[in-house]
Parts: sequence; structure tokens; C-alpha cells
Amino acid sequence: MVNVTDPKADEPAATFPLTIRPFSAMAAATRLLINQEDTQQQFRVFDSLDGPQTEKNFQRFAATEIGRKLIRDEVDLATILCDRDGLKRMPKGSLARRYIDFTDEIMVGAMDLIEAERQANVRILNVEPARRRFISSGIQLHDIWHCLTGYGRDALGEACILEFTYGQLRTRGLATFAVLLGFRERVLWPRVPIGKCLKEARQLGKDAEWLVAQDWRDLLPMPFEEVRKKMKIGEPFIYKKYAAVIHAKDKVRIEKLKAPLEEAA
Repeated sequence: MVNVTDPKADEPAATFPLTIRPFSAMAAATRLLINQEDTQQQFRVFDSLDGPQTEKNFQRFAATEIGRKLIRDEVDLATILCDRDGLKRMPKGSLARRYIDFTDEIMVGAMDLIEAERQANVRILNVEPARRRFISSGIQLHDIWHCLTGYGRDALGEACILEFTYGQLRTRGLATFAVLLGFRERVLWPRVPIGKCLKEARQLGKDAEWLVAQDWRDLLPMPFEEVRKKMKIGEPFIYKKYAAVIHAKDKVRIEKLKAPLEEAA
């Protein structure tokens, strides 16, 4: 079993960071704009700007019946998603199987996100266990939300999923990066209504159930479309209208990433 809740050597904090670091956030956002694959920078943006809001989200989570249950059971979604063999044994057509297919395609899984967060050396790693599991599970939800919403791993899809996340959690660091990423995409895709795609994503996030306060142990084995309906996740119609063209370009990027791995094998 993977343990992702061990604190650093320092005494773990009782709350998420309540101070913001705008200059650190700016530096990390710039690096991420240059290299979309540098996942560590996403954690640094989040850590620099979103500590106070994350504490509010945790308090809201802890006040729900499901949240109290997950805290009591010490549930960490990262541990569940690292058990890829267990996920593969879940029914065909389930959310779990869709997640496996998605992470196989993008070559990033739960362990990769855990390692990226550790290397980022962020303050949110050093909090008491219940909050540590909360943030760990929230990070892992990123790829599950990709699956459920239909947003791809292309740059516009990433910007949209960050706006969706803002609609859910009001995390301004990720929303800021979504805007910056969207601005860059406007240059690359002048005929694509980037602003409308981002606005649609944020509204979809607002309209859905509050996804962090769900027991994903129950949802992962369920049929994929049933989960989408249960969680009230709408279709990103504007994004999907242009997705084929955007995905075609992104496929070239993915093939370039695969090449060194295939040569090493």
C-alpha cells in the first residue's frame, strides 16, 4: 500500500497555509507556461495562492456527512488509484476502467502526481493527516475530472479543467493560471472562442455536485455515464466543437513524449 500522508521532518501544521506568495506564484506560472508538462509548477502555484481557500474548503468538507466519514475512515484517494490492478478488476464500462484508459493514454498516473508533489516541496505537504489526505485526494481528482468532463490533456483542455476546478473550489491560483494558459491558446487558435470555452467550464463546475465530498470508493465501480448523471456533470459543448482539431495537434506532442520511452524499452 502506498503511504502519501507521511509529513516532513518538521512538525505538521494544524491548518493549510494562511499566507500567500504572489511572486512565487508568478514565477511558477511562467515556468508552467513554458513547459506544460512541468506538473510541479502547478503545485507551486496552488501552494502560493490557495492556502486560505483550501482551509475553507476543508472546513466545508469536514462539515458534510460524507466528509466526516472519509476523515474517520482515513480514506486517501491516491492509495486507491495507485492500485491499478484493483481498478482493472472493476466492471467494464465503469469509471475506474475509464480512468485506467485515460491515464494509460497520457502516460501519467497516481504515482506520478504523488512524486511531482513531493519534488515541488510545497507547504501543503506538511499539514496534519486529515488535511494531508484531503489535499492528496483533491490532487488525484484532477484526472478523474478530466475523464468525467471530457476535457482532454491538450492545453485548452487543461485550461478548461482548471476553470471547472475553480467553479468547484474557488481556488484562485489555478484560475489565474487557466486565464494565462487561455491567453496563450488565443494566440495559437485565433478562431477558437477560448473565452467561451473557459466560461462554459467554470459554469459546469458550479452546476455539478461538490465532487470533493464524495466517496469515490463507491463511484469508481459504477457505470461511467451513471456517475456523470449522478454528479450532474454537463457536456462541454463549445470545447467539443473544436476538440478534434486541437487533439490532432496534441497527438503530435504525445508521440514525441512517447518516443524516448519506447526507445528505452
